[in-house]
Amino acid sequence: MSSAGASGEEFEVHNSASIARAFVRLQRRAAREGRGVEVLEAAKEMYERIRTSAREFGEPLYRLPALRMEIRCAVIRPLCA
Repeated sequence: MSSAGASGEEFEVHNSASIARAFVRLQRRAAREGRGVEVLEAAKEMYERIRTSAREFGEPLYRLPALRMEIRCAVIRPLCA
């Protein structure tokens, strides 16, 4: 996978309990459909890319100036973030 972004900066990625539960449900459904490995690999790649290149990963949607944050949208098949 890619190394840290141009600045060498790495980000922490945190999920709420709700997101974690939703992912477990998604993973179980994907496994029943024979796509469990594909979904798990996509999730790993997504988290790695967010962690190492969050400022470049995906397409920018809008900014939240008060939080000094940019909201981005990205897709790694079969997932989207």
